[in-house]
Amino acid sequence: AGTRDAAGAGEEPGTPEARDAAGAGEEPGTPEARDAAGAGEEPGTPEARDAAGAGDEPGTPKILEESELVNVRTEGAAGFFVPTVQAGDYVHVGQELAQIRDAFDAHPLKSLNAPVNGRVFFMRKEPLVQQHMVVFRIVAT
Repeated sequence: AGTRDAAGAGEEPGTPEARDAAGAGEEPGTPEARDAAGAGEEPGTPEARDAAGAGDEPGTPKILEESELVNVRTEGAAGFFVPTVQAGDYVHVGQELAQIRDAFDAHPLKSLNAPVNGRVFFMRKEPLVQQHMVVFRIVAT
């Protein structure tokens, strides 16, 4: 027992005293342990994002506000949804995003065009749509 005490491991493994002696005095996951590990901010908080520099430089992730998303709806048409772009594509004002086709004979009923320049953030995958459904959400640029 005397030799273990001299080496700094005189406590029973797993006890707070043994963790203190080993340099891990805080429970993992506690704010104190994160501070000791150099990660004092909760992930996802503005402080953590500021510490990481996220959102300010080009190429870094950005948190979107609901007001930045533009909905594209199937106004006045129901039928088969046939997209011409995919989620993640950059689109220009007036560019065709999809067609709504008749459910019986597949002739085009309506063309859905991009109302703004931006990136397609959301795209509906189900082929059948009803009137006034949101089928795309675009992040305006």
